[in-house]
Amino acid sequence: QLNLQTKLLKVLQTKEIIRIGGNKPIPLDIRVIASTNKDLQKEIATGTFRYDLYYRLNVVPIYVKPLRERKEMIPDLTREFLNKYNKKYGKDIIIQEKAMDLLKEYKWPGNIRELENLIERMVVINNDGIITYNRIASILELDINENNGSEPRSLKNMVEELEKSVILKCVRKYGSVNKAASILG
Repeated sequence: QLNLQTKLLKVLQTKEIIRIGGNKPIPLDIRVIASTNKDLQKEIATGTFRYDLYYRLNVVPIYVKPLRERKEMIPDLTREFLNKYNKKYGKDIIIQEKAMDLLKEYKWPGNIRELENLIERMVVINNDGIITYNRIASILELDINENNGSEPRSLKNMVEELEKSVILKCVRKYGSVNKAASILG
């Protein structure tokens, strides 16, 4: 990685490249827009990012807040992604208002990409024509009452749901039922 950073730094400084197998420099007229979700100051301190490349790229820094700090954008983004994937897959899926509220409450560790991927998944797997609160909560693996508080559940039902959730997560993590069963005893 540092080797590639060195080559990129040279291109930015000289504003020219030499093709593989060539010997004639080719001048470039470029502007670079770079983005990262890493703390580059920490990366420099640990030696995984070159400080001179950082200062070459850090001419006009722009900080974009994570989605969890811009929740007012979630409805518009959701509608945009719904339109995009409805067209792509030839569907006409809509989203339940309660489901939209859940999207606004979620923390979004994966930011906008996570929201877009969720909406695409909802469109692809949906056969009902509507994205529901329970479907989203299930996919995001949120701990919800299936009845959304309308009826209390028995302890037995809650334990069964928890067991099912733990087993499914273990199977996903280890890739096989046998391995999950062995690990869970």
